[in-house]
Amino acid sequence: MNFNEFYQALSDTPPNRIVFVGLGNPQRGDDAAGLVLTQRLMAQNALRGARFIQAGTNPENYTDKIVKDRPARVIFIDAAQLHQPAGTIIFVDQNQLIVNQFSTHTYSVSVVAAFCQARGAGQCRFLAIQPAQTNLGQPLSVAVEQAINRFFNSEPTA
Repeated sequence: MNFNEFYQALSDTPPNRIVFVGLGNPQRGDDAAGLVLTQRLMAQNALRGARFIQAGTNPENYTDKIVKDRPARVIFIDAAQLHQPAGTIIFVDQNQLIVNQFSTHTYSVSVVAAFCQARGAGQCRFLAIQPAQTNLGQPLSVAVEQAINRFFNSEPTA
């Protein structure tokens, strides 16, 4: 997936009705991928007006901020074991989250999403990035860094 495909998947929702939630631990290698990708999304003109939250490893602490203004969409972005090549970036369905053990965070991101929806958030989606390694004290792997760079190679003409 690249940015253009990502943008097209969200194009039926105005950016000011979308909340992006970056997840991950910057001290654990590729577990930081969700935070890095979310940071890069902030700079995209096509997403101007969207809200961005860097929730780190505890998205449950940000539910009030996520549901503020009742967003039409919430996009959680995190590293996940997808059983794909390192750096693969794809949308994951909510019913796949438990099977794939989507997140290493305190609460399951699917539980946080369900809670947000119960409090007025619209559709929750999950953008997953396959890590190469999540070792403590390591930087982002070359494979994941290159994948994130490739993701942004195309920008929509919006």
